[in-house]
Amino acid sequence: MKYESLSDSEHPIVAGKAMELATGKTSEMEKLQSIFYYIRDEIKFGFPPRWDNVRASQTISYKVGYCNTKATLFLALCRALSIPARVHYGLIDIQIMRGILPSPILGWKYR
Repeated sequence: MKYESLSDSEHPIVAGKAMELATGKTSEMEKLQSIFYYIRDEIKFGFPPRWDNVRASQTISYKVGYCNTKATLFLALCRALSIPARVHYGLIDIQIMRGILPSPILGWKYR
């Protein structure tokens, strides 16, 4: 699965960020909340240069992402802390994104 391969939880950037977020947290729920707030507050909404084909470590470096790349990062951070996680996703018609995505992208179709 694509998101599994992009969730490079063993990468030093991801592992380091996970340990930083878990510092002082004793329960799994506290760690999950820390991950959630980090991604929500520190990874700004936007489209990275390589769209979906972005590893979790790159999302941390770019400090920008959207639903797919943020989900990949969430998965990687959870796994780096040995918290069981998986991504569940669905496809939407790209035309729904009219006004959000740049017009050249709207001509592109999922393969």
